[in-house]
Amino acid sequence: MRRVLSLMMLCACGGTWSEEDLPYFDALPRRAELRVTAPPGTHRAAAAAGDFNFLINTFFAMSEQARDIAPTSREGETRIWGPYTDAEVATREIRLRVQRADGDRFDWNVEARPPSGAWVDIVDASSLPLERRGTLSAPVAAFRNTVAVADDLKTLEAVRIDWSAAGADLLLTGTSRFASAYAHARSDAGTTLVFGDVTATWTSAGGRSEGAGVIECWNADGALVACP
Repeated sequence: MRRVLSLMMLCACGGTWSEEDLPYFDALPRRAELRVTAPPGTHRAAAAAGDFNFLINTFFAMSEQARDIAPTSREGETRIWGPYTDAEVATREIRLRVQRADGDRFDWNVEARPPSGAWVDIVDASSLPLERRGTLSAPVAAFRNTVAVADDLKTLEAVRIDWSAAGADLLLTGTSRFASAYAHARSDAGTTLVFGDVTATWTSAGGRSEGAGVIECWNADGALVACP
C-alpha cells in the first residue's frame, strides 16, 4: 500500500519519474513526521517545542523540496536533484545527491551556494527508510558565513539529528539561544520533550514540565494551573 501511495505521489509531482526512483524518494524524510505537536500556551515547554520544530524545519527543508520535482540526473545507484532555487531563501541554490549504500541504507548530501558562488556542504545524512530512522549532521560553522542562514544559527558550530518513527534527538554545539540538546518521544501515552535540564510531558488534556528548579503545569487551553 505504501508503495502504491508513493507512486501516486510521484505522478502528481513535476518532471519525469520512474519506478526505480521510488526508493530514493522514500529515503527523504518528511518534516511533518519529525516535528513535535506543540502544546498550546506561552510556557517554556511550548517555547521549546517551537525551537525544536524550527531546527527540524531548517535542516530538512532543503531536501524535502526535492520531493516535488523529478531527479535531474540518474547515475547508477545515485540520484541527483538540482541545482534548483531554494523555495524558502531565494538567494540560495540547492543540489541534492542521494546514493544507495549497503542494504536498505541511503546516504544523502545537500549542498548550497549563493548566486555565482561555490558549492558548500550543508547536510550529510543517512536514512533507513524501511526502518523509518536515520541520522543527519550539519557543519554549521563551515557554511554560516557563505550562504544565507537565520540569525539564530550564526553562532552554532554543528547540529546532529537522530530520528526514528518514535521521535528525534537533537544535539547542538556552539552558543545560541537554543538548548544544547533536545529529545522528543511520542507514544500512545502522549508526547515527551527533554530540553536541557527540563523534561516536559503532555497530551491534549494538558501537561507538566519539571527541571531547573521549576515545575509548571497547564490545562488543555495552555493556561498555567496549580500542579497536583
